[in-house]
Amino acid sequence: MYDILPRMIWHNTFTFTKRQIGWLLVIGDTAGFLGIMALNFLRHKPVSEIGPAQQLVFALFAVGFLIGLSLIPLGDAPA
Repeated sequence: MYDILPRMIWHNTFTFTKRQIGWLLVIGDTAGFLGIMALNFLRHKPVSEIGPAQQLVFALFAVGFLIGLSLIPLGDAPA
């Protein structure tokens, strides 16, 4: 069962679908947001000390997240 995925990805005709790219964006942006928040937690910084660079990155994560959410309902059409 698990050998199907590598054969699919490395096949010459493989293309990502819009749904797959949407999920990758949603998961990646969520992981990035949680990663930055975890760094702040590990450095013992309060939430109020989020700087302008982090605010910009959070805004970019939010845009990517929304784009990912908009791609998920488009289904299995090639991207």
